[in-house]
Amino acid sequence: MNFKTTILLLAILAGVGVYFLVEHLRGGSAEQASTATPGKLVDIETANVKQVSLTQPDGKKIVLTKADGKWRLTEPVNAPADSFSVDELVRQITGLTSHGKLTPDQKASVGLDHPNYVVEITSNDNKTTKLSFGDKSSISDALYVQVNDDPTPQVVSSSFNEQLAKAADTYRSKKLVDVSQDQIQQIAITQNGKTLRLEKKAGNWEITSGRDFAPHESPSFPQPIPGDSGEISSLLFTLTDLSAVEFVTGPSNPTNYGLDKPTMTIWFSTAAPSTQPASAPPSTKPAGTTIAFGRFDNILQKNIYASVDGGPVATVMVSSQNAFNKTPLDLRDRKALDVDPAHVESFSLSINRPATTQPTTRPAEEHEFTLARRQEKAMPLGPTLATTEPSSQPTTQGASTQPASQPSLAAATQPATKWIFQSGGSGDANDAQVDALLTALHPLTATKYLESKPATTQPADTYTLTVHVGPANGRGPTDYTLHISAPTPTGPAVVSMNDLTFETDRSILEKLDVNFKGGK
Repeated sequence: MNFKTTILLLAILAGVGVYFLVEHLRGGSAEQASTATPGKLVDIETANVKQVSLTQPDGKKIVLTKADGKWRLTEPVNAPADSFSVDELVRQITGLTSHGKLTPDQKASVGLDHPNYVVEITSNDNKTTKLSFGDKSSISDALYVQVNDDPTPQVVSSSFNEQLAKAADTYRSKKLVDVSQDQIQQIAITQNGKTLRLEKKAGNWEITSGRDFAPHESPSFPQPIPGDSGEISSLLFTLTDLSAVEFVTGPSNPTNYGLDKPTMTIWFSTAAPSTQPASAPPSTKPAGTTIAFGRFDNILQKNIYASVDGGPVATVMVSSQNAFNKTPLDLRDRKALDVDPAHVESFSLSINRPATTQPTTRPAEEHEFTLARRQEKAMPLGPTLATTEPSSQPTTQGASTQPASQPSLAAATQPATKWIFQSGGSGDANDAQVDALLTALHPLTATKYLESKPATTQPADTYTLTVHVGPANGRGPTDYTLHISAPTPTGPAVVSMNDLTFETDRSILEKLDVNFKGGK
């Protein structure tokens, strides 16, 4: 090794020595920190914390307050807090452990004469601990902190500095609605000047008014219209889970975000709906919450502006708004018709099969028949008494004393069918086929409601079924008429009933396309 190399190595060694000496004077050596007795800096249990105040380097404060078990951000804005994020902050503060101490005269050298962050944590019994944080060591895992007025700087893990540097929005709840699904009792969705209203009564959702929706007067469509529990549950999930992508920090003038003329508003209330008749004048509108959706935030059209009750403006995903773009048919109960077979007295079926040439030639065919429930004959309550009137016919000597005819044993033991042909045929009907058809109507489920009857390009068999139901459950006799067809060879059946058109399972056609004649 030559002389120049030796001098260079000595210079490097001297420089390293000076650096460590300075760091030792500034913040204490690693050895000093590691040999010190560890100890908790905050004598407050995590569950007993009611407030945290964090003053940032620019002097702005983040204040979080707990009341009734819920955290709330009170500075720099007043808004619900994200409990998970706040609990993590509190857990880290109450879990701070000293890894060493410096001497009081080193306070200025580690930045504690002008702290970067100041944390004040208060317990439920109003005990407050103040933590002032200075510099972060550049060569070791050390962050310097002063506890209350203790002049002795403590050394904690430098990883806590990342928690201190988090913005206020970190602790703000992104959820725009603080309510659960089961609390909501009313919803009104308004778009383009039309409103779809839903009300929850006796635990069931009902559609009371809707866009492009006129109340049905037919007995088969009593008002209000029952809602589909699955579809409305999905709507409620989207509503209660509505979250901000980010909150707008600029001016909150609604005009700037298209909120002065919303593209859609959603009003909901936890108050029970009024029980007054629909024809009665509207009473005072119950207290509720209104969500307004404005314009897109940029040309990508992925997010739109929204606000709750005219409060802070946030951006939300467009898909959130689209989830509320529903019609009454989207939310209507899929149980389109429910006829109890036990109350059906008769039904008529008209079948119309148009002529075809493909795949085979078939002439047009049309026929109709009616089946009725067999009337049970009343049985006598006592034994039949023999007549005492004399016969007006002379008795022929040697005539048989046996009756002229006896009922057939086969006729006496053969059970009568429940259904018989009333027209379009004669005799007994096939009970199994009738039961299969009536069971399919109990209930008849719509797989999809349609705005109008679909156009067909090919001739299709059509069935017109009219079911007569006798008095039941306080209602008088009712007739239900269904027009059923299959526009495509393999697709669903389409049913038209009054003003309602819907798709249902194709299996209904199999139950219609039988002769219903008795016997096997």
